[in-house]
Amino acid sequence: MGLRGLIFLCASLWLGVATAFGQTGGTPANGRVYGSFVHDPDLPHALFLLGEITNGDSFELRRALRDHDIGLVVLDSPGGSVFEGLQIASILQDKALATYVPPGAMCASACSFVFFGGTIREVAGDLGVHQFYAGGDAGSEQVTRDQESRSTQYTASEIIGILNEFATPPFVYEKMFSTDDIYVFASPQKERLALNEDDAGFVAWTAEIDARYGAMIAGFQEEPALPPADD
Repeated sequence: MGLRGLIFLCASLWLGVATAFGQTGGTPANGRVYGSFVHDPDLPHALFLLGEITNGDSFELRRALRDHDIGLVVLDSPGGSVFEGLQIASILQDKALATYVPPGAMCASACSFVFFGGTIREVAGDLGVHQFYAGGDAGSEQVTRDQESRSTQYTASEIIGILNEFATPPFVYEKMFSTDDIYVFASPQKERLALNEDDAGFVAWTAEIDARYGAMIAGFQEEPALPPADD
């Protein structure tokens, strides 16, 4: 199975999680679901982006930020909507929030934009990028060559313009726009992607995430859904 196949397999897995919990607005231990985001009260300052990024997720992010004192966004997503990813990244940048990809997690495609939006950021898992085509992410509906060319140029200009505001290293663009398949950054490159990762609060938060993330994800898959949360 290629890397892109693995990404879509992860997406299918998280779709099942979203179906189990997203339709009810509940997560284990009285948590909350906000579109593709999940808040776990046992990790009150963290918000988790799980599964495909879809239309409306930037709005749901704003709801979550109003409801909770969030300092860190934890990423485990195969990507999704390009423009939602860019909007979410811009919100994180404006709010000066941190982003983190924990061990065993994959943040790929449009999720990588969200990662770069963090004013503090670190990759312990995998971060993957690739070219983008008409309509957004991989697997979009096919269009004519002329339409695809115009849309791709527009998308690329949006990506570069926004990511340039996030102190994105130039080598990222080389990898992003030179491969059709997912390019996963190697360990030495991941060190160059980090930003302000020595912040004491960030170090404490990520240590707690590392210690509890696997069990939390297992709980998402095993616990029954709760009644809808109040808006």
